[in-house]
Order: sequence, then structure tokens, then C-alpha cells
Amino acid sequence: MSSAPPTQGQSPYCSGGAADRILDEAERSMQDALHVIRDLYREPKIVPGGGAFEMEIARKLRDWG
Repeated sequence: MSSAPPTQGQSPYCSGGAADRILDEAERSMQDALHVIRDLYREPKIVPGGGAFEMEIARKLRDWG
């Protein structure tokens, strides 16, 4: 931490290392969400993900057997 006064563009709030990582991760998450919205606006198509294909195959196999 520094006791020097903040310069232009800096916040007077100084946080510890863990808090900085949390804030960085929150900023990245917000940027990711905004990029998803932008991409959906530009190309309004959605592809299933997050294991959706595997879940559907498992469901079909349960129904079949």
C-alpha cells in the first residue's frame, strides 16, 4: 500500500491482493457478459453448450434402454 496521494485516474482506495483479484475477476465476468450480449445482437443465433449434447444423448439412451 502507498501513502502517496492518488494521481489522476487512480482511486484513493487501496485494497489488498485478494480483493484486487476478486475485482479483476468481476470486471472480466462483466466484460464476458457484455460481449455475449453484443454477439447475440450482431448474430442472433445460439448454440447449445455446457454439456447439453452429452445430456441429450444420456436422456435418449435412458429412454431407449
